[in-house]
Amino acid sequence: MSIFNGKDGWAKYTKEFVESKNLQQVDEDFDDALERIAIRRKLSSSAPVLDRQSQYLTQFYQEMIEQNYILMRQNQEIINQLRKLNAK
Repeated sequence: MSIFNGKDGWAKYTKEFVESKNLQQVDEDFDDALERIAIRRKLSSSAPVLDRQSQYLTQFYQEMIEQNYILMRQNQEIINQLRKLNAK
């Protein structure tokens, strides 16, 4: 992925994020989106949670985000399989 060649200070964190979510196989077309997600996640993780409702909503959104990572990986596997079929 081309995001690993970045000159900014976020490249290392983005690489760790992509590896921790097993998103290495995602097309380079989505590098910008992955980098933005990684940066926002890093910045939002340092924000304080003030009350129980905020904690609940934060957990709910984190679960939705995790589901989206799974969908991204599954979609990429489907894309890869379709490319293999078209190449034959």
